[in-house]
Amino acid sequence: KTFKMFSTTYRNHRKRFGLRMNLIADIINHELGF
Repeated sequence: KTFKMFSTTYRNHRKRFGLRMNLIADIINHELGF
């Protein structure tokens, strides 16, 4: 039960982290003029 809660939290954190990385990549591409 505890492990399931931990895995769900980890998955949500990883998804949020991926969205943040995509946002940073978009900003970098915009700055470089891609």
